[in-house]
Amino acid sequence: SRKWWHESGGYDPSMRSWGGENIDQSLRTWLCGGEIVYAEGSRVAHMWREPGNPKTMLHYAIPEGDVLRNRLRAARAWMGPWVQKVQSFQEFQDIETGSLAN
Repeated sequence: SRKWWHESGGYDPSMRSWGGENIDQSLRTWLCGGEIVYAEGSRVAHMWREPGNPKTMLHYAIPEGDVLRNRLRAARAWMGPWVQKVQSFQEFQDIETGSLAN
């Protein structure tokens, strides 16, 4: 519910730009005893980018550094000692995620 979402912290205000919030949301829901339910009759879609197709062109920038930072931030927040595995991957080297304190 919306109430539970806000009580569990809502969106992480220290995440930047776009990307990684889905990891934070799903891990928080699972680890804090929440559940994800679906609304019957609802539809979810994702538009895949097709090179040369103006209908699917990206009309905004996605800063890759911010996406990696957000993913690592979610891992640091929810994965406990397993975050060391995530941090061992080359793409996460030298990324500062900021404080996790609220």
